Amino acid sequence: MKGRLIDAFGREITSLRFALTSRCNLNCIYCHAEGEERGGGDAAREISADLVVKVAKVASQRFSVRKVKFSGGEPLLRGDLAEIIQRIRAYEDEISLTTNGTLLRERASELADAGLDRVNVSLDTLNPEKYDFITRTKGNLSKVIDGIYAAVDANLTPVKLNMVLLKGINDGEIWEMMDFVRDFNGKNGKDALILQLIELMPFFGIYSSHRSHAYEHLRTRTRSRGGEGVAEEGAEGEGKEAGEKRGGRGAGVKRRMSELIFRK
Repeated sequence: MKGRLIDAFGREITSLRFALTSRCNLNCIYCHAEGEERGGGDAAREISADLVVKVAKVASQRFSVRKVKFSGGEPLLRGDLAEIIQRIRAYEDEISLTTNGTLLRERASELADAGLDRVNVSLDTLNPEKYDFITRTKGNLSKVIDGIYAAVDANLTPVKLNMVLLKGINDGEIWEMMDFVRDFNGKNGKDALILQLIELMPFFGIYSSHRSHAYEHLRTRTRSRGGEGVAEEGAEGEGKEAGEKRGGRGAGVKRRMSELIFRK
């Protein structure tokens, strides 16, 4: 008889998340990366492919945990990512990853062939200048858009777009992003893209001033734009309370926009 893994909130654990690297080719203003040096990251200290496979195998065979997500840093910086996916495929019902999308165009087909099921892509704005400001890089937005198209072409769907709301920066672009998703789905399939809004939580020091409460207004404004509702959840399926208490690298609690919003 297989055992069960129970977390501190009394929920059965049914998925694993591996942070494959702390390295990243962006430098987003809201990424707090606890205990890490900005721009740092030592590949020699990253979890090995062999250890990932061993943990995934044990979790699957002994505890029926058959869902894995890879994150970072930027997991596509791992040259052995396709190998890792291929080696754990037999133990998993679903394998996904979260990426900034800048390297996705070149690797989407390879990763799909290895057994990757779907991707989450960080996309906070469709404005190139704002994207450069948020990521503290230059000229990467077009690469992300190309990566999204490549992921859909490789059937890594639904592609979930993670939009961190930043007060005074991009919180006025929610409807534009919704229109982008609706138009994309109209041309490429109803469930190709899903928009997820992420609330910036107040433990980011100087960046807490950019925390946006724009999400709260969506409940009353959605119907006026032809939508039917808003779904809310914690980070990747957690309850809101658990997501807020969990903390960790990233931007905070996810608030997923239901596909009902994009129904015409």
